[in-house]
Amino acid sequence: MRRNLHTRPRMAASGTGAAFHTNDFPWQDTLPAWERRAAYLTALPSGDDATTARIRPDAAYTDWPAGGVDAALIRAASEAATPGGKPSSASLDPFVAWDDFYARHGAGFFKPRAYGHKAFPLLADAVRGGPKVTVLEVGCGNGSNVVPLAALARAAASDAKDGSAGARLVACDVSRDAVEAVAALEAFDAERTALAVWDITRDVGTAARVRADGAPDAGSLPSLGPECADVALLTFVLSAVPPGMMGDAIKHVAECVRPGGAICFRDYAAGDMKVAGKDDGSRQQGALADGLWLGGRCFRRGDGTLSYFFRAAELEALAAEAGLVLETFTPEGWSAADVTAAEAGPECRVQYHTVGLVNRKTRERMPRVTVSAVLRKPLA
Repeated sequence: MRRNLHTRPRMAASGTGAAFHTNDFPWQDTLPAWERRAAYLTALPSGDDATTARIRPDAAYTDWPAGGVDAALIRAASEAATPGGKPSSASLDPFVAWDDFYARHGAGFFKPRAYGHKAFPLLADAVRGGPKVTVLEVGCGNGSNVVPLAALARAAASDAKDGSAGARLVACDVSRDAVEAVAALEAFDAERTALAVWDITRDVGTAARVRADGAPDAGSLPSLGPECADVALLTFVLSAVPPGMMGDAIKHVAECVRPGGAICFRDYAAGDMKVAGKDDGSRQQGALADGLWLGGRCFRRGDGTLSYFFRAAELEALAAEAGLVLETFTPEGWSAADVTAAEAGPECRVQYHTVGLVNRKTRERMPRVTVSAVLRKPLA
């Protein structure tokens, strides 16, 4: 069914080309259905059939950040109930699960995300900047962001003709299999992009560089390390980190950004109906059909990977804890009114982006909601 869905944000034609927009409906519209679904999950009786209801968390599974859900709790829950009722030691650790995922799939499902620089104009400016500018992608996965960004930098360099344009890039992922799959892509730009393996819940000093075929000599490309990047891209990554480790993770990413630089953040949000499913009492929709509910807005998919669904206030708190400042930004093609409508509140610069997907076969609508933000690292 997944292949029948329009899964990428739509581009609206404008006088200046394709304009990015993900404001199909007011972000508040789906929250009531989400809350009803959450209440249904909470009310599931203890000891229900693990193959359908998965597990009813006990008091240890409280909504983050009030109580937190750490790796030990996730492991315990995985041992208690896994899809099909068969525990798999390979999938108990969410980080190991990503390696398993890319070992199976590689980059075979690669599709370029051509909208990242449209969602974040400052990212576009950085990528088109000169060779002294470095853009870091954290959690590069199958290369769907870094490959088109490198192509954008290459085009800028070609247009300038004097070497004054076109940034260099660093891409990393927790999975070595993912990084090696990116390096093997025909479209991968080894002359412009450095690769590394890094678990962002650990200090960046633990990162290991991966050299791709055709890469220039050491020193010609930037290295992943403290204050290595002018702009970092962090999309659909933090939601895969155990909530108890998110604070350290975003601090570690912030350490890689130079003072005055920024993190472009995008991830799943409360109100996204892919996980919530139908609020009609059906137990074969959303989270219960796909994986293991760990409490609050934290879920474990059937393959062992995690997904967390943020509220704007949580992201705001994480940013403040890491010493980052939220700032207003305007996606390409948006008006000032669009920005105001998308922001969580007058004092919160986190935006909720919405896309109304439609199943091409059933014509069923599936509202999707994400949070986006620009997190600026102060100069001092």
